[in-house]
Amino acid sequence: MNTFSPIVSIVIPAYNIEEYLGKCITSILNQSYKNIQILIINDGSKDQTLKIAQQYSKQDSRIEIIDKQNEGVSIARNIGISLAKGEFIMFVDGDDWIEHNMVEQLLNIIISEKADYVGGGFIFEDSNSKRKRYSPSNFLKFSIEGNKILSSYLSGHRIWSSVWGCIIRTKLLQDYRLHFQENLKYDEDCYFIMQLMSKAQKVVVIPDHFYHVTVRTSSVTRKSFHELTDKERPDYIGYLKENRCWSTIKYDYYAWNIRSCNHELFHLALRVSLKTYITFYRTFTVKMNYKKWNTFKIRKRMNTKHRIMSFVGLFPIITWCVLNTPRLFGKQILI
Repeated sequence: MNTFSPIVSIVIPAYNIEEYLGKCITSILNQSYKNIQILIINDGSKDQTLKIAQQYSKQDSRIEIIDKQNEGVSIARNIGISLAKGEFIMFVDGDDWIEHNMVEQLLNIIISEKADYVGGGFIFEDSNSKRKRYSPSNFLKFSIEGNKILSSYLSGHRIWSSVWGCIIRTKLLQDYRLHFQENLKYDEDCYFIMQLMSKAQKVVVIPDHFYHVTVRTSSVTRKSFHELTDKERPDYIGYLKENRCWSTIKYDYYAWNIRSCNHELFHLALRVSLKTYITFYRTFTVKMNYKKWNTFKIRKRMNTKHRIMSFVGLFPIITWCVLNTPRLFGKQILI
């Protein structure tokens, strides 16, 4: 372990997660690296979440609890950023948990590499079926610097669109006043990471799986994807143009936008009827330039899996039928 032992602030937004919070906190208290500040933001929970957090805080002085009214995860995380004392910061959702050496491993790398961000992989664990799904790990540790960072992120080069599983240099957030946009009801993580990647000077990505994501239907407390208004969605293009990035990375953005649309459309197809899906598809794909940008030239920028998904996505009836057929036989499809 490096003799330099800076504080790492860990921000935990918590809302009605009494069943999971104990495991989350325990995994953080058991970290091999001990110099941590634990900020639990209780976002107006109506169950025993606050009481559980208070019980743990009595046992360990590193835990600080902020009890507030329910305003959403973005505001909760922003409060955590404002109260962070550490030179480095991490975000852990209160219903997830982390491996015992996650903080130490990521901290060692971000210090030795003099990076602004170090990200690892995830293990998605279904709380009902107990099935696990791992993020890709068939690559070696790599670093990206300067203007290539944002392009690499948009190109899907292993920089995940989530604040989970990573460590961030706090000064970067402070210098550029980076925070979560509080009016967003969707994609707040992606928008924050895009801002981060547009300002970072060096990022490092590793294949190790340190972060366990609890997949549960009851965790969805926001509007459904197809019910959102424009004001509740991020204005990615506006941000990129405002920060003078658009002209150099617009084709990377086209590919990222298509992959992002695929993800949401395919998941939506599993939740709604064919009629509802087609109705939403027609308006959404025009608004998002899905068909306009979903061309052979743009698909060439993707890997084989996403090329196929993007091509199939051009045909909504086929997409819906292909995704829903396994359910007729009692099988679960993982996207």
